[in-house]
Amino acid sequence: MKIDVVGESQLIGYPTQFPSVSMMNWENNKPNARFWVLKLIKDSFHPGDSLVETTFTGEHAEDLLRRLS
Repeated sequence: MKIDVVGESQLIGYPTQFPSVSMMNWENNKPNARFWVLKLIKDSFHPGDSLVETTFTGEHAEDLLRRLS
C-alpha cells in the first residue's frame, strides 16, 4: 500500500471551531496526541515507503480483532 499524502485538518481549534480535530490544546498551547501521531508518521516514513499487510493468527486472534473493530 503506497502512501501519497498524510495530513491533519487544523492546528488549533477553539471551542466554537471543532476542537475535536485540533492538534493543539487551545487552553495550554501544548500538542495533543493527534499532533504527536502525525509527527511520528512524518518522521518515520519517507518518499517511496509502503505499508505491508499484516494478519492476526493464533489462539487469541479473533478476540483481538473484535476489540479493534
